[in-house]
Amino acid sequence: MSGAVEIKIDIVGLEAVLKNPNTQWLLSNITWGIGKMAQARLSADPGPNAQPVTWQSEKQRIHYILMRKAAGLPLKYDRETDPMSQQLEKSWTVERLGDTDAIVWSDVTYAGWVQGAAFQQAMHFVTGWTTIDLVKRDLEADNEVQQFMDNAADSYFWNFWSGA
Repeated sequence: MSGAVEIKIDIVGLEAVLKNPNTQWLLSNITWGIGKMAQARLSADPGPNAQPVTWQSEKQRIHYILMRKAAGLPLKYDRETDPMSQQLEKSWTVERLGDTDAIVWSDVTYAGWVQGAAFQQAMHFVTGWTTIDLVKRDLEADNEVQQFMDNAADSYFWNFWSGA
């Protein structure tokens, strides 16, 4: 590694700091806040269904028509009122996971086909549904997240050092 410089910093007492309940509280609130940001982005209304529908395949189109007819439903789908809708936009939830983490999840059975990067169907992409991967990427690059973390840490350390 000619020309490379490695800097290693050992912070004495870091493990104790991370075990401190106040530090856990700070990390828990930061992850919760970021989880709420992700939830807001995943819950965003993508706008009206794109028309005409962009089918992934002819097989998918035929399956949809037969499924709707078998259920006695009209062919036009409305995500707010349709009996088959599981209200994906409203389903995203943030929960605490352990002492310092948070998880954002949905129990909608078709969420992966609408907002999953690997399986998102063309019709949902065209309508404007964001994917979980895009939300994650945008949050990682978003100055709003960094500002939130900085403000939380500043507030915590200000209160810690001032004895508040």
